[in-house]
Amino acid sequence: MRSISNLESEGVQTLNFTGKFESESFPQINQLKNLKIELKNSKSKLIIAPVNPKVPSEIDLAELRLQPNTKVTGLSYDSYYKRLAFSLQPHPTLESGNKPNNLKLYWGDQPLKVSLEGYKFPSLNLLNSSDEQTPLEFTFTPDNQEFKLELAKDTNIYLTTSAPIKNDSEQWFRGKITTKDVQFQRIDRSGDIRDDLAISTIIEGEIRMIEQERKIKDNQFLMGEKPDIPLNIELIRHLQIVPNKGLEVRIAGKTQQIKIGLDKDFPVSSIQGSWLDGILPRDAIIAIFSFGAATISYLLSVLIDNISKSASKP
Repeated sequence: MRSISNLESEGVQTLNFTGKFESESFPQINQLKNLKIELKNSKSKLIIAPVNPKVPSEIDLAELRLQPNTKVTGLSYDSYYKRLAFSLQPHPTLESGNKPNNLKLYWGDQPLKVSLEGYKFPSLNLLNSSDEQTPLEFTFTPDNQEFKLELAKDTNIYLTTSAPIKNDSEQWFRGKITTKDVQFQRIDRSGDIRDDLAISTIIEGEIRMIEQERKIKDNQFLMGEKPDIPLNIELIRHLQIVPNKGLEVRIAGKTQQIKIGLDKDFPVSSIQGSWLDGILPRDAIIAIFSFGAATISYLLSVLIDNISKSASKP
């Protein structure tokens, strides 16, 4: 994913920057060559962008590697702002020795603007507790183009690219991703859990099962045998960004019945298999376009891998 014009993350993280630092509000860091930063809580924020927004960004996302049983929620793409968003929740009982999720970046040669909220500098005794809550902004010129951001805790990621999305953007995601608990919906919350409202994020799609086909229309839900149990989707065969539309997802799984409708309690269309047809055939594919926050849980494969290198091949 090339030409990242804005990278934003929220959550607990530890950052180690090496290079040249400049800050008017906090000149104590201007003489440093290394700066360790701790983002303290779930509301802590890191924003990185080129100093000059009019100059093409040199920031590239080379790889986002997820460990087994990482839960991915809120996966969405805003085609107007060219913004990819998602949340990562590492498995809480990972065995010792497992590596954390990590995001690999290439900075390029241009200076970067770094903004922080909810931070502290563990190696500096210069800030009191009240100062640590003040947002900080500084200019950073890295001396190493490669940077790895370890995501050991729950993290929200927002990536905005200034480069146009081409038809080969499927290279952003690896196919054949083993999954469970996949949902194409978001929850509209009012503050009272009894008033939570599920909203479909499907724009359009098509489903095939036991030689039958059904169209899925805008805002319709895709359901299994019971409306309160997600459809048993086991594999994401293909995932890509479609310019000016959203995310295209092709999925496969097992079920004896699929229901479609604007209301989960009142489906308007369904496909019913016999007990012999409980397993979807090999060519059964559901293709869905989604703008909204589709929930894709427990990814057991690499989501983004060597995108920058692939894009640079002639």
